[in-house]
Amino acid sequence: MVTKKNNFSIFSVLLLSMILALALKAAAADKAVFVFAFIDKTGKTLFKLRLEPFGTVGVFSEGMCSYAEYKEGKGSLFGFLDRSGKKVIPAQFAAVHAFHDGRAAVFFPTTPEKKAKGNWGFIDKTGKLIIPAKFPIVDDFSEGLAAVQAENGKFGFIDPDGKFVIAAQFKTAGGFSEGLAGVESGYIDHSGKLVIRSNRGGVHKFHCGLACREVQSLCHEFYGCSKDGEIYPNNRNWGYIDSRGRMAILPSFVNCRDFSEERAVIELPMSLPKDRAVTGQHSCYGIIDQNGSLISMLDVHNAPSKFSDGLAAISLDKTSNDGGTWGYIDKNGRMAIPAKFKRADDFSEGLAAVNGGYIDKSGELQIELESSMQGPFSEGIAAVLLPNK
Repeated sequence: MVTKKNNFSIFSVLLLSMILALALKAAAADKAVFVFAFIDKTGKTLFKLRLEPFGTVGVFSEGMCSYAEYKEGKGSLFGFLDRSGKKVIPAQFAAVHAFHDGRAAVFFPTTPEKKAKGNWGFIDKTGKLIIPAKFPIVDDFSEGLAAVQAENGKFGFIDPDGKFVIAAQFKTAGGFSEGLAGVESGYIDHSGKLVIRSNRGGVHKFHCGLACREVQSLCHEFYGCSKDGEIYPNNRNWGYIDSRGRMAILPSFVNCRDFSEERAVIELPMSLPKDRAVTGQHSCYGIIDQNGSLISMLDVHNAPSKFSDGLAAISLDKTSNDGGTWGYIDKNGRMAIPAKFKRADDFSEGLAAVNGGYIDKSGELQIELESSMQGPFSEGIAAVLLPNK
């Protein structure tokens, strides 16, 4: 959901830019050099990218990968590489999004001193500005449309040429998924027609034909009512609606997450003794299928990640937030890969980044490497930061 107050598109990217700027100064003083290797799924290095004194890279999307490098007097600027490693779009933008539907959002600050303020536009794969930078807030293109904030402060949807297909009329708006986009009053279709009405808006996107929805709030927003240090399950207000707006899975949860590969992680309330209430863990996690059937309960402190390639990363640590050791569960909640990793990213294209390299779905280390930063595989390529020796 894109809103005026909660806009991941702007603030997450700009926060990264500011972090990069601080790191650049420190790296410049030490004359550091960042070298990224772009590898295929056999571990073969396809090309290397040298960023001096500091830089970062994204993941490939539609044959293009963003990168950022330091420019003296300008801070970190972003551009794009192609699959050969060529800088086809020079680093010139204050922030960028990945390419979707042939367009990438790029940010132009109002002044060099005020990088958090400015406007977004969209470029094509040659770097040409196809849609002028005139939108304070934008979302990526999805299903041929992108939500943007217009001059009147309202949100509408534009096509890849920048034409408003759905007029700017909404207080909030998110991207399309499975033919529907969330707005403050519910969900609209590609014509802009409100097809699902909700007084809580279309907060969650549709996945696998379902969207998580809160019905009402009782007592605490997530954890129900409490008394004398005990937590009681009186706040099961989250369920799932189908594409017609009907409650397909009745409100039975204190919180729910989007479906992925026909599974969703949900939270259920549980009673806690006083000595554990201070830890902040007032709920437990489970896995449900698209019928709402509980597949498995998970006796863990941290929620597992979403399912990808049939597996979800999970920490078996039950008492702290330090993450513990990580492994992977299957769609039935059974441990498929033992918890033995300090780091475990989502699977992508059959491989997952862990400390020491990349593993396959059997847990075997397929690519062994030494790196402090490993990206996911996308379009057959992953970026890894090489040790600075």
